[in-house]
Amino acid sequence: QDWGMGIPDAFAKQMFDLFESRNSGNTRGGAGLGLSIVKRFVELHDGTVKVESNEGEGTLVTCRLPFSPLPEKIPAE
Repeated sequence: QDWGMGIPDAFAKQMFDLFESRNSGNTRGGAGLGLSIVKRFVELHDGTVKVESNEGEGTLVTCRLPFSPLPEKIPAE
């Protein structure tokens, strides 16, 4: 979670695309890899990513991964 500039609604559909970045004020944004890598990693583990953002107030990114108990260890015979 951050309390930065937030993500504009116009950018919301693209935020998970590779190499999508936006300018924030006088500085350029990142390389556009962060959220796309997070989403792919989480989905590879059958999880979900949810983004809540209000422009001018900040962004909350929630990643949920399913719980999967470790398999029972069977001692070698």
